[in-house]
Formats: sequence, structure tokens, C-alpha cells
Amino acid sequence: MKHKKELNNNEENFQKIFTICLFALFGVILFVRTILITNHSDFLNTYKYFTNDSYMWIANGIYYFRDKAIAYPNLGLSLVIKILWNIKAISILPYIYSSMLFLIIFFVNRSIYILNKKKNAFFVSTVVTIAMMINYDLLDFSKYILADIFAHAFIAISTYFAIKKKLNLTFLFLGISALFQNYAYFIATIWIFLSFWEFFKEKKLDFKSSIKKTFLLGFVFIIPNLPVLLYKFIEFGNPLYTKVIQFQLLDFHTDSIFFYIVNLIDIYTFPVICLVLFMIAIHAFQGKFFKFKYLYSGLLWGLFFWIFCYDWNDKRFMLYILPFVYLIAGNAMSYIINLMEKLKDIRGAFLFFLISILFLHSFNNVSGFLTPNQVVLFPDLSVAFERHHNGSSGDNIDTSFEFQTCSYKSIVERTIIIDEFSNKDFYQGSKNVFYVYSEFIDDRYDYKNNSICILPEEDFDMYVFNSVLKIKTGKYLTDLELIENCK
Repeated sequence: MKHKKELNNNEENFQKIFTICLFALFGVILFVRTILITNHSDFLNTYKYFTNDSYMWIANGIYYFRDKAIAYPNLGLSLVIKILWNIKAISILPYIYSSMLFLIIFFVNRSIYILNKKKNAFFVSTVVTIAMMINYDLLDFSKYILADIFAHAFIAISTYFAIKKKLNLTFLFLGISALFQNYAYFIATIWIFLSFWEFFKEKKLDFKSSIKKTFLLGFVFIIPNLPVLLYKFIEFGNPLYTKVIQFQLLDFHTDSIFFYIVNLIDIYTFPVICLVLFMIAIHAFQGKFFKFKYLYSGLLWGLFFWIFCYDWNDKRFMLYILPFVYLIAGNAMSYIINLMEKLKDIRGAFLFFLISILFLHSFNNVSGFLTPNQVVLFPDLSVAFERHHNGSSGDNIDTSFEFQTCSYKSIVERTIIIDEFSNKDFYQGSKNVFYVYSEFIDDRYDYKNNSICILPEEDFDMYVFNSVLKIKTGKYLTDLELIENCK
């Protein structure tokens, strides 16, 4: 008996040391990767992982509470950027993003360990952790300056505490997630209802006590957001005021189903999706859905929301369900291993097979993380002229032209001459490039004065241009100012 206890202690010590070493190695890899992609001396002009929204977030971070012309998105990322900007440390932003990725994987690992307390907990948590560490989309997404990775991290932490039945901490971290992206509000609505059900039906509290406890959880959720909600209500008369298009995209639709099915498989791999479907079927048959209510509600409500309710197709939205996908897949692995208890040798083969597929998948991403129309081609606004195939249009353009729309010529980084039959779709797809079609060159480009004039909406989106202008100069051009400058 004593010998068996010593063996168990040795095994536990090995598991702890292995897990610590695994995360230490991953942390070093993330740190080295971040060093390689970050130029500290000229971060804003050289960092490659900006989307159009990235400029908006940085501009808003610098000028939040100081300028009503900005978009006023969720406060979280803006506050992080504002602090870094004020202490002149904006270039460490990618390191914070890598830290968020680390937190996501760590808390999913700990959650799996809690869900599978039997002797295969270490095996399952290790397999799922490695699967996340080599997930191409998760690794790639963590490099982009967007608010989502923060929201993901706090959802993962919130899920961890939900599994531990610490509901106050669950809703506190869910509230912090809402500081970065509004999706947490939609999770909170279903989890608040489930919490009431847990108090009233499972813990057998009376109706009044259940309502009080549920109300307290709602208050805990709103605490992190209360200051900014009050500010927006006082300043704008609307606690959810923002110029960012979010709630306008809430619209029931069915044309996104195929897009998200393909991208679910692309992000999580076919074996993981099969494990999730298998576990859903088993728990549905066994009537155990409510035992794992926070996991299944997070997964199914997330899928329903992004596929049917939010009318904007973007692969990155499927990462919001990442904790639930991997936790349910981990449960499925544990269930299968228990069924194969007498076939111990098959565990190693199963691990080797799954990790091999996941590893190969990470180097064989089907579509890449961001599609061309989401990628910022250049850090500053660029102008691309389409040259007509007969050479008659665009030949005589002087690439050192003046940008007539405003006096801030430094905003325009470069001029590009593109042949009509070249890969112009790539340039047209990037909103950071003002694209001039061959038939409009004479209308927009003044050969005599070597200047160009652009108009809002008709030629390009003011969104990115004004964000870059705001960061560099503190100025902001309205549509009317553009039109007036072009007369």
C-alpha cells in the first residue's frame, strides 16, 4: 500500500513538472516570436499585423475621453493602449497579446484537468493543450492588434471558474471580457438564466432567494463596465453609445452556414469536431446536458449567435467558442479512453494519431487567417493607379504627387501603378489603399499640378484614413472637409 502511494506521488510530481516545462517552453517560444515580429523603435509604421480596425483601436486609445470625433468602442483595449501610449511603451503591445494567448491555453488546460479528475486527466489535458499550442489560427490571431484576444482570454478564465462552481468570479471575469467586446453580454444572458435554474432547481433554494442570488451575479457582471456605461450615459444619453457598427449587424440570416462549417473544420480540425459531436450525442442520450450546462450553452449559443444572428462573416468569430470546443473534445477523449481501459496500448497510438493530424494541419492551413479584404497592405494610406492595357492611362503620373485632399502629405506612404490585368483585386480589397480605376484617373488626378483629390465613400472609406491621420497629427477630417478641399 505504501509502495503504491509512493508511485502515485512520483507520478503526480512527474505530471506537474512536465506541465510546468511544457508551458515554460511555450512561453519562451511566444516571447522569441514576439521579439522577431516587433520593431520597438518604429512600432506603428513597421508592425505588420494591423487590420483596418487596429488603427481605429490605437487612435481611440490615444484620444479616448478627449475627442468626441472618435468612435468610442469598448473601453478595455483603448485603456490598455492609452496607458502604454502615456508611458511611451506602445511597442510592448504584442507581448501583452502573447500573454493573453498564454492565459487562454493555461486556463483551458486547468479546466480540462478539473473536468477529468480520474487518472487520464493528465493525458487528456496534455493532448488538448498541445493541440491548442499548434493551432495555426489561434497562434496567428494573437499577433493582430484587435480587442478579441482579450475577450477570449477572460471568457476562458470565466469558464474555468464556472466549472469550479465559483459563480461570482465567473461573472466578474465575464464582465471584464465585456470591457473588450460586447459578445460577453450575450453569454451573460444565457448564463444568468442557467445560474437561476441552478439555485432554484438544483440547490433547492426558494424562488425569492434564487432571484436575489441571480441579481447579485448580474451586478457582479456589470461592475467592471459601470464607470464607462455611466460616462456614456451622461455624455451621450446612451450607456452603449458607440460609432462602431456592432448592433446594426444583429440580423437573423441563414446564408452563413456553409462559411462557418468550413471554417470550423479549418480552425479546429476534423478529428476535434468529430469528438465534440460524439460527446454531444453521448450526453444527449444519457441526459447529462445540464451537468455541463455552461459548456454546452457557451458552445451552442455561440454557434447560433455568430452563424445566424450576426450578419458579418469572419473566421475569427469562431475563436470565441474555443474554450468550449476543446473542453468538450477533452471530455470525449476521456470517455473513449475509459471505454478502452483494457486496451492500454491503444492510448499511445491514439495520442500519436491525433497529435500527428493536428500538427500536420497547423502547417496546412486551408485559407489563412485573414482574407485579403481584411489585411492592411501598408501601414500608411497608399494610392494605386490602374494602368489601362493600351498604356494610354496612368503612364504619365508623377509618383511624387501632392495629396490635394488635405495638407498632411506624410499620410500617403506610396504610389502604386498597377496593370489592368495584374492582381489588382488584392489592392482593391485593402481599404488602406485608395484605388483609382483607369477610367477615373483624369477626373481624380491633375496632371498639370501633379495632385490628386479623393471623395468620401465614392472613392474610399474614411475609416482607416482618419484613424491614421488621428494617430499622426491629432486631426480628423469630416466628409464635408474632404469635399470642400476638392473644389
